[in-house]
Amino acid sequence: MDEKNESVGMPSDKEIKKFLRDFIKEFKPFAAKLAGENMPLSFKKVDFHSIKNFIDMALDFNKQQTELTNQNLPEQIKLQKQVQLADDFVGSLFGLMSDNPALELMQIINPKNIYEKIIHDPEYRSRIRGAIHQILYSIDRMGKLEQVTDFIKSMRLEDVFAMSQSSTRINKIIPFIMKNRKRITKTIIEQYVDYYKEISGFIEPLIVLLYGMHQIIQNRYKVYTEIKEKIAVGNLVNQLKKDQLFNVIVEKYDPHIRNSIIHVGYHIDPLTRRIELIDKEKKFALTYSEFVKYVQEITKIAIIVCHFEGELNFLKLWGYVEKRKGILVIDKTQL
Repeated sequence: MDEKNESVGMPSDKEIKKFLRDFIKEFKPFAAKLAGENMPLSFKKVDFHSIKNFIDMALDFNKQQTELTNQNLPEQIKLQKQVQLADDFVGSLFGLMSDNPALELMQIINPKNIYEKIIHDPEYRSRIRGAIHQILYSIDRMGKLEQVTDFIKSMRLEDVFAMSQSSTRINKIIPFIMKNRKRITKTIIEQYVDYYKEISGFIEPLIVLLYGMHQIIQNRYKVYTEIKEKIAVGNLVNQLKKDQLFNVIVEKYDPHIRNSIIHVGYHIDPLTRRIELIDKEKKFALTYSEFVKYVQEITKIAIIVCHFEGELNFLKLWGYVEKRKGILVIDKTQL
């Protein structure tokens, strides 16, 4: 099939492929979501017809926005028309039928929907999520939300893809990890050790992300690779634990367990029903049930922190929804 498209103003399939590759290269989306999303390495299955429709809609929206900006209307009326134009665009783009598509979209993308399926303790969810919101509010008050976006963009493309592939595997093992267990055998602990290695590899870039946010608040912005390549994960965690706000998120993360299983050594003893952990600086043991609980806690942290960008987008949309309320209050004196 010829890739050229004779439609006036519409890009060819080849041009769209290039656009998508350039988009990913430029923005490096934080694709590793435990919600099950996966960043594909191939574009062969992309629905180019839908993409062209989206581009056509976007061009039309921009055209109408420009025309509206140039109209001689009272500012409040102009704002109301802009909101209505945005409502039409969002509704058409996502197939939303309500009078307030932004609110409906906000409810759909709310990360809480993901957390509730996996983390059943509402107090835990609220505490960790509240800490993330406070971090983002702090950064917003400093006028530095753009630095958050820049920091996420600074991730290397290979790191994004690796996290995405890892998230796909983790989705499959979450039911096993989070299962309540009355009887725990040596075989089950061996499985938890293997799964911990996967979770640990996934959560380490998230620790870097949290530390990057910490540095933004401290007015010491660093790019992602500068932190990852120069500071050990254990040191990042120890620094975050010194900050009351960030400690809420990482307080249960133990670098000694990570070092033991990933680097130094461990031994599963079926007689004492304990896993013995050996770090360079420390030798200790956990019962089978304590280790299972620990892996579950680390998994919860990963689930919530990997939606950090989703929380940012949710809060931005929430802010728009609140602003939209005020804009749509009609001042009859301007009609």
